[in-house]
Amino acid sequence: MSRWKARVAVLISVLAMAAPANAQQPPVLENGGLGKVRIGMGIKEAERAIGARLRSLIPAYGPGCWLAVRADGIDPGLSYMVENGLITRIDIGTPRGGAAPATSTAKGIGVGSTATDVERTYGGGNSAPAPYGHDDGDRWIAVERTPTLGIVIAMSGGKVVGMWAGRRDSIAYTEGCS
Repeated sequence: MSRWKARVAVLISVLAMAAPANAQQPPVLENGGLGKVRIGMGIKEAERAIGARLRSLIPAYGPGCWLAVRADGIDPGLSYMVENGLITRIDIGTPRGGAAPATSTAKGIGVGSTATDVERTYGGGNSAPAPYGHDDGDRWIAVERTPTLGIVIAMSGGKVVGMWAGRRDSIAYTEGCS
């Protein structure tokens, strides 16, 4: 085999091994969305982006607002807030009896990260006591904010227990759409 053919064979092997690793990277939570699902998308467009139907979680918070999850049961720790037919917020958390999605922010913070990791990565951010917290360590920290978008990181027991991203008014809700 010529050197040229050998090099091509090695290059093809390397590319074949690298492709599955890149394809399996979890999407990044950004203030403007998660992966291909962007804040402001309509339901049908979001379903096409994820390749699955969305179903409403019961109960809805009113006729203009509801939470949706994938109907196929994939990523049960991920939900989408829908207001007046548009995705306005995306939540990452730990479902009962399950594990949180391996999603993180662009800076590497995800469910399970420590308070020290968050402080080192984002500084103090805009921190406030969690509305239903048990002690001073239960905090909501707003990061990656723009005038219209942002991410909130929920802390409890020194660890990240949830994150949500979206429109500034939507990420400020304490319960569903209120």
